[in-house]
Amino acid sequence: MAVAGITPKCFIDMSPFLSADGTLYPCCFVYTRKEELEEWAKNNNADIQELNVTKYTSDQVHNSNFMKKFNQSFDIHTCHRECGKTSYNTSLQGQPKWETYKSAKKA
Repeated sequence: MAVAGITPKCFIDMSPFLSADGTLYPCCFVYTRKEELEEWAKNNNADIQELNVTKYTSDQVHNSNFMKKFNQSFDIHTCHRECGKTSYNTSLQGQPKWETYKSAKKA
Protein backbone atom coordinates (compact mmCIF):
# COMPACT_ATOMS: atom_id res chain seq x y z
CA MET A 1 0.00 0.00 0.00
CA ALA A 2 1.53 3.31 -1.05
CA VAL A 3 0.59 6.42 0.91
CA ALA A 4 1.73 9.96 0.05
CA GLY A 5 4.49 8.67 -2.27
CA ILE A 6 5.85 6.17 0.21
CA THR A 7 5.46 2.47 0.91
CA PRO A 8 5.22 2.22 4.72
CA LYS A 9 7.43 -0.54 6.09
CA CYS A 10 5.26 -0.56 9.21
CA PHE A 11 2.46 -1.91 7.00
CA ILE A 12 4.68 -4.61 5.51
CA ASP A 13 7.21 -6.27 7.79
CA MET A 14 8.48 -3.81 10.40
CA SER A 15 7.28 -4.02 13.99
CA PRO A 16 6.16 -1.04 16.04
CA PHE A 17 8.62 0.26 18.64
CA LEU A 18 7.70 0.41 22.33
CA SER A 19 9.68 3.07 24.17
CA ALA A 20 10.63 2.91 27.84
CA ASP A 21 7.93 5.47 28.70
CA GLY A 22 5.20 3.24 27.25
CA THR A 23 4.71 5.03 23.94
CA LEU A 24 4.08 2.70 21.00
CA TYR A 25 5.67 4.30 17.93
CA PRO A 26 4.91 3.10 14.37
CA CYS A 27 8.54 1.95 14.03
CA CYS A 28 12.02 2.44 15.45
CA PHE A 29 12.87 5.02 12.77
CA VAL A 30 10.03 7.28 13.95
CA TYR A 31 11.11 6.75 17.58
CA THR A 32 14.63 7.99 16.85
CA ARG A 33 13.11 11.25 15.58
CA LYS A 34 10.10 11.35 17.88
CA GLU A 35 10.16 15.15 18.00
CA GLU A 36 8.93 15.08 14.38
CA LEU A 37 5.92 13.00 15.42
CA GLU A 38 5.26 15.31 18.37
CA GLU A 39 5.33 18.31 16.02
CA TRP A 40 3.05 16.49 13.57
CA ALA A 41 0.63 15.81 16.44
CA LYS A 42 0.52 19.51 17.37
CA ASN A 43 0.01 20.59 13.77
CA ASN A 44 -2.76 18.04 13.20
CA ASN A 45 -4.63 18.42 16.48
CA ALA A 46 -3.82 14.83 17.43
CA ASP A 47 -3.28 13.58 20.97
CA ILE A 48 0.03 11.72 21.13
CA GLN A 49 -1.08 10.26 24.48
CA GLU A 50 -3.28 7.91 22.44
CA LEU A 51 -0.03 5.99 21.76
CA ASN A 52 0.57 5.28 25.44
CA VAL A 53 0.20 1.58 26.29
CA THR A 54 0.12 2.32 30.01
CA LYS A 55 -3.27 3.97 29.36
CA TYR A 56 -4.51 1.93 26.39
CA THR A 57 -4.12 -1.59 25.03
CA SER A 58 -1.94 -2.08 21.95
CA ASP A 59 -5.10 -2.74 19.91
CA GLN A 60 -6.57 0.55 21.13
CA VAL A 61 -3.35 2.34 20.17
CA HIS A 62 -3.33 0.79 16.68
CA ASN A 63 -6.99 1.74 16.20
CA SER A 64 -6.74 5.18 17.80
CA ASN A 65 -7.72 8.39 16.06
CA PHE A 66 -4.06 9.42 16.20
CA MET A 67 -2.89 6.35 14.26
CA LYS A 68 -5.75 6.51 11.78
CA LYS A 69 -4.91 10.13 11.01
CA PHE A 70 -1.14 9.54 10.91
CA ASN A 71 -1.45 6.43 8.73
CA GLN A 72 -3.30 8.48 6.12
CA SER A 73 -0.45 10.95 5.74
CA PHE A 74 2.91 9.71 7.07
CA ASP A 75 3.76 13.38 6.74
CA ILE A 76 7.06 13.53 8.58
CA HIS A 77 10.57 13.62 7.12
CA THR A 78 11.54 10.29 8.70
CA CYS A 79 8.76 8.41 6.90
CA HIS A 80 9.74 9.89 3.56
CA ARG A 81 13.45 9.16 4.18
CA GLU A 82 12.97 5.58 5.37
CA CYS A 83 9.96 4.51 3.29
CA GLY A 84 10.16 6.75 0.23
CA LYS A 85 10.97 5.51 -3.25
CA THR A 86 14.75 5.68 -2.77
CA SER A 87 14.72 3.90 0.60
CA TYR A 88 14.26 0.60 -1.23
CA ASN A 89 17.31 1.17 -3.44
CA THR A 90 19.59 -1.38 -1.82
CA SER A 91 21.84 -4.18 -2.99
CA LEU A 92 18.76 -6.39 -2.57
CA GLN A 93 17.11 -4.70 -5.57
CA GLY A 94 13.88 -3.32 -4.20
CA GLN A 95 13.68 -5.21 -0.94
CA PRO A 96 13.66 -3.26 2.32
CA LYS A 97 17.00 -2.27 3.86
CA TRP A 98 16.43 -4.43 6.93
CA GLU A 99 16.51 -7.60 4.78
CA THR A 100 20.32 -7.33 4.77
CA TYR A 101 20.31 -7.70 8.53
CA LYS A 102 18.05 -10.76 8.40
CA SER A 103 20.37 -12.32 5.80
CA ALA A 104 23.45 -11.59 7.89
CA LYS A 105 21.90 -13.22 10.98
CA LYS A 106 21.27 -16.48 9.04
CA ALA A 107 24.86 -16.73 7.79
